[in-house]
Amino acid sequence: MNARRSGGALRRLAKYLGAFVIVCAVGFALWQAQRVLRFYLGPSETTLSQTGFDWRAAEAGTMENTFRFEPSYPFWSDGAAKYRYVQFPAGTKIDNSNPDRWNFPKGTRIWKVFKRDGVYVETRMLYKTGLEPWDWDMAVYAPRADQTDSDKLALSRKNVGATEHDIPAPSDCVTCHGDRETRRPLGLTAFQSPRTGEAGLSIARMKELGLLMAPTDHAPEIPGNESIRSVLGYLDTNCGSCHHEGSTYVTNKVPLRLNLTTATAGRVETTNAYTTAVNRKPYLDGLGTDHYVIPGKPDQSFIYRRMKLRDNGIWQMPPIATERVDDVGVELVRQWILGL
Repeated sequence: MNARRSGGALRRLAKYLGAFVIVCAVGFALWQAQRVLRFYLGPSETTLSQTGFDWRAAEAGTMENTFRFEPSYPFWSDGAAKYRYVQFPAGTKIDNSNPDRWNFPKGTRIWKVFKRDGVYVETRMLYKTGLEPWDWDMAVYAPRADQTDSDKLALSRKNVGATEHDIPAPSDCVTCHGDRETRRPLGLTAFQSPRTGEAGLSIARMKELGLLMAPTDHAPEIPGNESIRSVLGYLDTNCGSCHHEGSTYVTNKVPLRLNLTTATAGRVETTNAYTTAVNRKPYLDGLGTDHYVIPGKPDQSFIYRRMKLRDNGIWQMPPIATERVDDVGVELVRQWILGL
């Protein structure tokens, strides 16, 4: 009798657990579906030509009010060549009064063109739809086979144009660019924009063109010598897009911040990379180490070890949009740790 009761109880428990798993799976699928639709049905146009962008014209410099720019420390994209352009509505300026978060005028568009092995494979666009700093819509466009235009995507694509380039799902853009009040462009910032330079849109060129509201006589600088600036700039771009104050990836348990801010960039020792990573323990250790960065010991440093991995997002860093290790970046961080 007891055995029959126990067997019946186990069957009921299994039934309830099975129903619970199904409900969770359906809920997750619906959540993913609404994310996909939210981005695809946003205000950005359904074809790239409708946005006013022609990458050939942009490359030739014939698009009105459109400027090419290049961050000082670009994001690693598995060796893809990237070409970035920004278009401002006529007569508008960037509100740069907060150097940590520029506010671009409504109607600004930022395009990033990807080429892999010489093949045009993708364009991403940020479109400023409102007056708040976070009012950005994000869209991803894949080229048609005949290269006559590019179509807005709802889902990811693998091995585009017979290359190894993968286009991430548009809903994944929030991983780096942030969501809701944290959403922002990357690369075109006070820290990442070159101070001077003949090619591209430098701080000096923006000032000359009257594109900045606030004076730039005391624009923020990355502290340290050239090698230190290089590693801090690299970490700001490749890690700080997620690891910054206000991000869901930064919590009391995981306080790691690797972005540059004016409040912390006065000296090398006060930057986020030094104060939250060096000799600091991660909440979840692994890979044979229990510190983010151990001075002089890159092979025992959590950050360095994760940068060297590619495992479909389990331990690797960055966790998405890369299948190849950035050997130059890894070596840059290794040398930095060795010199601490």
